[in-house]
Amino acid sequence: MCPTVAELLAELSTVLDEERAAVGRLDVAAVVEAADKKERIVNELGRRDKRELLAVRAELTAVRQRLLHNGMLLAHARDCMQDLLQVLGPIAGRKLSAEV
Repeated sequence: MCPTVAELLAELSTVLDEERAAVGRLDVAAVVEAADKKERIVNELGRRDKRELLAVRAELTAVRQRLLHNGMLLAHARDCMQDLLQVLGPIAGRKLSAEV
């Protein structure tokens, strides 16, 4: 049986918590896993009837804010890592990359 919109939002909320914790631990594998889960959930929400989504508009708005917050954390972490690699590259004697 398909999960309800409320269940999908609850799952997404849990994934966002996991992602935020993974960023703090610098756990690349967990961040990538969270991204895959978010994509699956968002795709499922996108297939839902608009009336179902409108019924949980406040919850969607809250989740959107959390998605934006985590996105900013990820972007900041990426920028910090790139800066660090630029500094460490010459010390290591080679070009270092932040590619995952």
